[in-house]
Amino acid sequence: DREAIEREIGQPLQWNPNPENKGKVIAIYHAVDLSDRKHWSEQIEWMLDMTKRFHKTFGPRAKKLDLSRPVEADDSKFEDGR
Repeated sequence: DREAIEREIGQPLQWNPNPENKGKVIAIYHAVDLSDRKHWSEQIEWMLDMTKRFHKTFGPRAKKLDLSRPVEADDSKFEDGR
């Protein structure tokens, strides 16, 4: 669902930015200067907005996962974002 997910989030995502780790990660990055306190409120708003978007996008998908079946040993299929 990569394309649909990125459409729902409204921005491209980093799919598994740490491929050497077993756990899979989907991330979004936003370059900011944390020493510039004048923009902290904007940065917090961005984080809140992205948190809401991730929850809205991934929440229903996570609820549909079948967690009763064992995880496959070969999880390389996730490294390309699918």
